[in-house]
Amino acid sequence: MSKEDPICGNCGKPYSEHYFEREVFCNSYTNGDTFQDEPHEQWVMEQMADRHPELFDAIVDEWKRENGHS
Repeated sequence: MSKEDPICGNCGKPYSEHYFEREVFCNSYTNGDTFQDEPHEQWVMEQMADRHPELFDAIVDEWKRENGHS
């Protein structure tokens, strides 16, 4: 990955493929889809669930116990 063209943490496209106005947007028709240099928490959680399912399951089980669901 080039430092001159970083990957967007919102849409996964290079910075150069974004639309520029006052801000940098992922799409030509925008609704808050701005360039981010960090991935969304949801993407991180999906990666964690895929790569470390035992950790993900442990966190879910702990939440269930703390909230009276098990």
